[in-house]
Amino acid sequence: MNQPMFERDLLYPTEAQFEPGSVHISVYSPEPDGRIPVHVEAKTPHDPLANLEIITQIMQSDIFDRIRIDLKKSSIIYLHPEHDGPVIRIQYAENGKTHSEKIVHPEG
Repeated sequence: MNQPMFERDLLYPTEAQFEPGSVHISVYSPEPDGRIPVHVEAKTPHDPLANLEIITQIMQSDIFDRIRIDLKKSSIIYLHPEHDGPVIRIQYAENGKTHSEKIVHPEG
């Protein structure tokens, strides 16, 4: 796997007011089709898949707005909800809906 171009930890709100979730974000160089691989790894026991929309909004505003990239149009998200569990590959369609699939080893 290539080295990430950018890494950052993010906090996000959860249903428990005083228990924020935390994820580690790794952004890699664009793939041949132009999409940017973004790996999101859970750092707390909260389910990042259940909080995907808020995590995506935070990544967009904190990281991708600065470089004028629309995360939903230009990326593939690899979600690592559990340390040793399957990786979920998520891609947004033009209508804003997600397409996801579980994979064993993410590309990137």
